[in-house]
Amino acid sequence: MKILWKFDTDNPDEFMEMQRCLQASDAFNYIWDILHNSQKSIIHNIDKGKYESQEEVVYDIYRMMWDRLNERGINLEKLIE
Repeated sequence: MKILWKFDTDNPDEFMEMQRCLQASDAFNYIWDILHNSQKSIIHNIDKGKYESQEEVVYDIYRMMWDRLNERGINLEKLIE
């Protein structure tokens, strides 16, 4: 089975939808990475005493999420209307 998607790139709504479709695989891999690998990393850092407060844990989680988005070239600002 083949699927052919057509987008009118002159239409801003369709252009945005095309951009989202093109990023879908990267977004899936990002979510997988956050749910599996990042959790292990944060737990390891907690066990090693890296954090002095809960705020540091939260900051590190968000920093890691944004870093991994950037590593994959996922620009959320381009994908949000």
